[in-house]
Amino acid sequence: MPKTIHAVAMAAVLPLVACNGHVNLDVTDAAVDKLSKVYVQFDSVTLKPAAAGAVTVTLNPPLTIDLLALEGGGTSRLLNNKQLSDGSYDSLSLGVSADGSGKDSYVVLSDGTTKVPLLMSSSAGLTLNSRFKVDKDGTRNYVIDFNLRKSVLDPLTGTTAYRLAPKLRLVDRDASGAIAGSVAGAGATGCSPAVYVYAGSGATLGDEGSAHAPLTSALVKAQATTPVTYTYKVAFLDPGTYTLALTCQADADSPEIANESIGLSNATEVQVQKGTTATVNF
Repeated sequence: MPKTIHAVAMAAVLPLVACNGHVNLDVTDAAVDKLSKVYVQFDSVTLKPAAAGAVTVTLNPPLTIDLLALEGGGTSRLLNNKQLSDGSYDSLSLGVSADGSGKDSYVVLSDGTTKVPLLMSSSAGLTLNSRFKVDKDGTRNYVIDFNLRKSVLDPLTGTTAYRLAPKLRLVDRDASGAIAGSVAGAGATGCSPAVYVYAGSGATLGDEGSAHAPLTSALVKAQATTPVTYTYKVAFLDPGTYTLALTCQADADSPEIANESIGLSNATEVQVQKGTTATVNF
């Protein structure tokens, strides 16, 4: 009889034992033209387990991050070794303050001094309906790619604030790869160079506002070398095949206008593998 009572007591206790894991969550950026800084104030992170209620982590104090400083694979941390229940999660939301006053989120124009407010285009905030996992007794490292080329829109007619309409990707940092390379002739007069990245083999190439918009992109940057060289890097890509194309008209490509006849050339396919950087030169 004592053994039976002991077994029942253990059974009653076992369901109360929580299984937890840890998550590191960073943000990164795909760069945008015409701006020198993009400051976004993050207030919270909400994570929705598949079989339970949402968990909100308040960032106190809020984190104000210059996303444009993170292009090319840089990151800034939102959650550090946060303990969460293990299992599958359905979505992740970022709480952001961008009320158009310039006191929270704002941009700095390419002159480096002119500060312009940033206004959230929707009160719903930033939600990623991407499934992810938290491992029991393990640590997962995730990165949110904040595509500024598609996320920061020009002010509407008669207004001054730039608009924040986020386009986000959630990537498992430890399972991702990258693409990098050089671009010959990128310094030509009148050229605003960028490398567009499309998912898949033989992808249809389109501008940012089209039905065949790139997954992400990278601006081509001049390096302080003699002679000057021009390079790019696209980080945090899931393993797989991608099609790359080069444009000299990145500054004229609006995500709000479809089929702008943006010139795209030198389409090249490349295989991205976990933990490596593939090289594609143009």
